[in-house]
Amino acid sequence: MIAMMFVTFGAIAQEYVGDSACAGCHANMPADGFYQGYQDSGHPYKLTMTNGEEPAEGTWPWTENPPLPVAWGEQLDWSNVKAVIGNYYWKARVIDHDGFIMTGLEGETTQWNLLNEEYSGYHSGEYPDDDGNLKPYNCGRCHTTGYDAEGGNQYDLPGFIGTWTEEGIRCEACHGPAGDHVADTNVAPPGGIDCAGCHYRDSEENGHRNPWKGGFFKHHQQGEDIAHSPHDAIGCNACHEPHRSVVYNDGGIPEDFSCSNCHPGNDDNSNYSVAGMEWLDCIDCHMPKSGKSGQVTGTFAGDVRSHMFNINPGTSAREDMEVDGDNVPTAGGGFWFQEENGQMALTLDYACLNCHDTQDLTWASAYATGIHTNHASSVGELASTDMPNDFDITRIFPNPFNPTTTIEFNLERPYVARVNVYDALGRMVSELRSGPAQAGTHSVTFDGTDHASGIYFVRLTAGGNSTMQKMMLIK
Repeated sequence: MIAMMFVTFGAIAQEYVGDSACAGCHANMPADGFYQGYQDSGHPYKLTMTNGEEPAEGTWPWTENPPLPVAWGEQLDWSNVKAVIGNYYWKARVIDHDGFIMTGLEGETTQWNLLNEEYSGYHSGEYPDDDGNLKPYNCGRCHTTGYDAEGGNQYDLPGFIGTWTEEGIRCEACHGPAGDHVADTNVAPPGGIDCAGCHYRDSEENGHRNPWKGGFFKHHQQGEDIAHSPHDAIGCNACHEPHRSVVYNDGGIPEDFSCSNCHPGNDDNSNYSVAGMEWLDCIDCHMPKSGKSGQVTGTFAGDVRSHMFNINPGTSAREDMEVDGDNVPTAGGGFWFQEENGQMALTLDYACLNCHDTQDLTWASAYATGIHTNHASSVGELASTDMPNDFDITRIFPNPFNPTTTIEFNLERPYVARVNVYDALGRMVSELRSGPAQAGTHSVTFDGTDHASGIYFVRLTAGGNSTMQKMMLIK
């Protein structure tokens, strides 16, 4: 049973009704599979109650039930677990029946990391603290819907700080309590918290400073990144579909989106295509994984992408950018340096050395300075008479096919181009290309060996353009 909460907007008391009430109208509105797509995103799975029972198969849309750790010297089973935090792409932690996060004794590893399927420590040995307190679950602000920090303890469990109406970030967390809207769809929901309401760690009063520790930014701080970036005036929805998953490539980045929609470039910078790296996408350098949620994946690579976009082409190392809360360079200060204009920039160890791991910052700075003009690729240098004058998928051959076919397409100018294949239900089954492409004629191959016979659709997206054609696999 969902607890009811009333929030006052003006003189009207709005009632939380639960996102199952949204499913009736929004199962396929405004798009087919809309509600299920949101259910498959990460937002609903910030906190999942298990109540001492093993979760049913399919509780999490992309992951299996996490294996349980040893905590307090005991191998846990599901009877010991009241709730699971996460278990979506990055990590999972478990909560005991009093609402406290299980951190374990010194040396015990209680955080399950999904990317490498290994456990790591999470505050191991720090609890109970000197006063005998265990680690409370005080994450409700960004893990639940209808959160009230002063509401007491959810389910009367001492470890749960605050109360809420639903576990996870549900429809009404972002759209606001929808009781009046459900009763009369002409009444719009009042609105809830926006993306930055959760995706930050420092307060607005303190200027949304960027917390940094141990070589990486903390997770959940994309709001701070953007606040100190050239994109601070652009809403998250300009690039994201918040109802779908980004990390599982399930529509979280709209098919018609490309950086070149706003940053087309020109012939002088080869439309931002770099010689020898034409296959890279803009985000590979301008949004490297400089944040850590579950685990690091390399010396300069975490598991969360930066949203600063700016890159400092100098030889400063990441540790040179650490400052204290007053923006004064301080080892162990815990924050990232801000320029006088409030902007921040990533260092080249994140942007370059996470891939070029045999090089150093001196090499990276020399190459990165003016990279889009000094190292522009040959994109656009062909004579105009050799260029196609259209944007299209020109040929799929053979079609029908078994098991492979070649897809040929034209670009009348350089683009960041994506070629994806979808099945008859609209599910993406293969990404054939994603990255900068020269003007001209290109081809990619689709291998249907591991796919069933049937109709498939190939979609070409570049800039603000998109086109699709049908093909048939017959085995």
